[in-house]
Amino acid sequence: MSIEKARKVSFMPSSLNHWESVVKKTLREKSIDSLSKETYEGIKLSPLYTKKHLELNKVDQFPGIGSNIRGIDHDKNENTWKIAQVLENNNWDFIKNALLTEIKSGQETISFDVDKLSDVDKLSFKELREMIDFNRYPPFLICKENFQATAKKLLQSGSGDFSGVIGTDLLSAGLNNGFLFKRPSKKLDKWMETVNKLDRQFNHLRTIVIDVTPYHLSGANAVQELGIAISEAVFYIETMQEYGWEPVKTMQKIVFQFSIGGRFFLEIAKLRAFKNLWKTIADAYDVPNEQNCALISVQTSSLTHSKLDPYVNMLRSGNQAFAAVVGGIDFLHVTPFDGVKGQSSSFSNRVSRNTHLLLREEAHLSRVVDPGGGSYYIESVTRELIEKAWSFFQKIDRKEGVYEVLRSGWLQQELKNTMRQRKSDAETRVNKLIGVNIYAKLDEQVFNQDKPITMFQRQIEEDTLEVTPLIAERIGGGFENLRHRSAELGTPIAGLICLGLLKDYKPRADFVSSVLSAGGIHTEWSGNCESIDDVKNFIMNNPREYYCICVTDEKYNELIIQLMKLLEEKNCTSVVDIAGKYDQKKLTEFGVQGTIYSGQNLKEKLDSLIAIWEVSENED
Repeated sequence: MSIEKARKVSFMPSSLNHWESVVKKTLREKSIDSLSKETYEGIKLSPLYTKKHLELNKVDQFPGIGSNIRGIDHDKNENTWKIAQVLENNNWDFIKNALLTEIKSGQETISFDVDKLSDVDKLSFKELREMIDFNRYPPFLICKENFQATAKKLLQSGSGDFSGVIGTDLLSAGLNNGFLFKRPSKKLDKWMETVNKLDRQFNHLRTIVIDVTPYHLSGANAVQELGIAISEAVFYIETMQEYGWEPVKTMQKIVFQFSIGGRFFLEIAKLRAFKNLWKTIADAYDVPNEQNCALISVQTSSLTHSKLDPYVNMLRSGNQAFAAVVGGIDFLHVTPFDGVKGQSSSFSNRVSRNTHLLLREEAHLSRVVDPGGGSYYIESVTRELIEKAWSFFQKIDRKEGVYEVLRSGWLQQELKNTMRQRKSDAETRVNKLIGVNIYAKLDEQVFNQDKPITMFQRQIEEDTLEVTPLIAERIGGGFENLRHRSAELGTPIAGLICLGLLKDYKPRADFVSSVLSAGGIHTEWSGNCESIDDVKNFIMNNPREYYCICVTDEKYNELIIQLMKLLEEKNCTSVVDIAGKYDQKKLTEFGVQGTIYSGQNLKEKLDSLIAIWEVSENED
């Protein structure tokens, strides 16, 4: 079809009632409401969004006007962001040379992980400023343990009028190790003294980071992330007032660091909702719109990344980066697809950097500010996130603020509960992780298990409290550990006893094979078994520690009973399950030990199955 003809194509108008009637016919016995689902945030997602889901007169038309949902800067006519890929290496000379190479390849900030430097004493901003124009390539360094050392090195390099970020989040920096600074304390005073010195020498530099990533990687949902972000903002504004800083000055020194997960539209809504919440905080402190411009930094999340089938991580990061850019950000780091294995490769770093260029130069996302604006779905979810996040913020506030809920461990427990639900959804395949809990590749190399998490990896510092730590996890980590156990066994193989014709057993045999592959267990199918002799021949020729019976037709029930009697007579010690969800009465009738079915906790099931081979190996 030519463009001219395409322009003239029209569609018949359709009503909501017509849509509902078509859906009801398709669903048959199910209701339309069965298509709705609830998110971790408690938001009920509708299968269809229309005008009735939002008040159109309350939808902003331009950035910097009204609620700020469409953006904070009214004069911004492009959706620009800085490429801020974080370089990782423990050697300063390597980082120094790599920065020059990366800048030539498209990097737009001076960004590296200061805390991974083993020779941080060699760090020299004087050298960097001679090599690189800081006004064109601003520094973007979010520090934890090495903030004071980094700040000292910067102060030694002389004054400057460049912008950028060199800061730390004093609240979250030690939470992964279970540490929180005391109030009052010399640690807090020293941090304030350093921030003051940086302000005098580098007036445009942002030094207060509100890093939401540790909370995100500990399971936080979007509502919790937003509530924590503005709670931390209030903490810093109030604390800085005690040291003589006005709220407007503090707000101009803050940068927010978010992680973006895999739920595309909800993550867009999260960033849009944050801008409105930030405006609400600014209004409470009488800070005008033009003076409260928060910088938003984003990194794609490793929460759903896996060591298994790592190229899928590339798709996950691309999807997350897309959502971040549509949501509106200032800095973006795309996590390398092999980063979870340790040191990322040059290839994965290149792919991550080029993801920015694809979104900017090929998708042209830089040309439109807030492209999601006006979408019934996105606008509706954004409003719900604002309301729920504000309620969560108020809950924290009633408990005397974010410092107190961290000190008491209440917030850590809230995040732990959310993480438990995330992991449960992965273990039951409510959340499908390609290459991990579904469509697993049995022929790939399985890397070593993650080391057990050590809570307190360094000695407690002076002026520091021990608190409940934030435990950073990946929701597919449990399946990786199962695969590692299977790999150590060699090649565990399960026998699938397929009763009847191919059409009778294939759906369940495919399902069982898929489940077992997620645990690194191979399968061997019997082929059509239409008599007890067929089953006997398969078992005799293929002795296995574990069998699973696959069939759907009830006419083979008698054959199942005969099979179990045969195994009993031969004193067979193999474990036998059946595919499908059966009650205990039926299992007792058949004489089988267990089942494999959809909705089951697959991780727990696979854990018990792998133990069969482990016990057998130990006995040998």
